[in-house]
Amino acid sequence: MFREANEEFFEIADRNDYFSDSKEVAIDITDRPFYGDNESNEFIRPTKLGRNYSSVWRYITMALVGTDTPLILVVLPVKDKKRTPEYVRRMLRLSRQHVNIERVYLDAATEFYNSGTVSIVTEQGLELVMQGRNPGKTVNRCYMGTRLS
Repeated sequence: MFREANEEFFEIADRNDYFSDSKEVAIDITDRPFYGDNESNEFIRPTKLGRNYSSVWRYITMALVGTDTPLILVVLPVKDKKRTPEYVRRMLRLSRQHVNIERVYLDAATEFYNSGTVSIVTEQGLELVMQGRNPGKTVNRCYMGTRLS
């Protein structure tokens, strides 16, 4: 629905070469609180205890970044976080119809820390930037194989 609603915008942008310099996109998975009947929709998922809501509507977005006008290119509902690589592949395919992508930024969400997601991005010849995870342990720093401590 998102793409259909914005199809005319994408056509106008293509005709006016708006995306000609676009090279970077950011992908993020977001949870939005859901307060209704969690059985009402297949995309409603339970969430962590301790919040003032027990269910969320989860979606993944791909946004054009590094331009004067950031723009959401694709939004997909997330039914299963284990399928994140498939969602990323689909988003790249859909977005590349309108935008020349060279670099992909991935959110620090644990859903992206898997070989499938990394492979999909790199197999398409794209640069990948992903925030490193903090395991909560002290890490010794090394420079050229020399321990700095």
